[in-house]
Amino acid sequence: MIILIPDRRIPLAKLLVFSLLRGVCSATPEAEELKTVLTCLSGKSRKRGKPPTAGILLSGLFVLLQVLDYLDSMGNDLNQIAKLRVLLKKSLPNFIKDGEILLPVEGQRAASADRRGG
Repeated sequence: MIILIPDRRIPLAKLLVFSLLRGVCSATPEAEELKTVLTCLSGKSRKRGKPPTAGILLSGLFVLLQVLDYLDSMGNDLNQIAKLRVLLKKSLPNFIKDGEILLPVEGQRAASADRRGG
């Protein structure tokens, strides 16, 4: 449940992240799965084998809350979600293949800039 009072949302998010990191439930399979999801959604990198930091989890939590809020505003209609996927595919055809978003990695960007003479 998300409390919609703006000034209380951030402290509650911090409390959730703190309890995921150090709380009683931090070692449960559900908590580990949530940490993995939040780390993915954060878009931040970390060293292999290192646990996620509070900043990473907080960033991922805010992304998750925004996505869930948007899906709620759409009424969680699967047809609407499918239309969004089609819209994204039509808008960015060179970046989506077989349902996966393709983004160049850092080395590929540099190589393509060299080929263009940039």
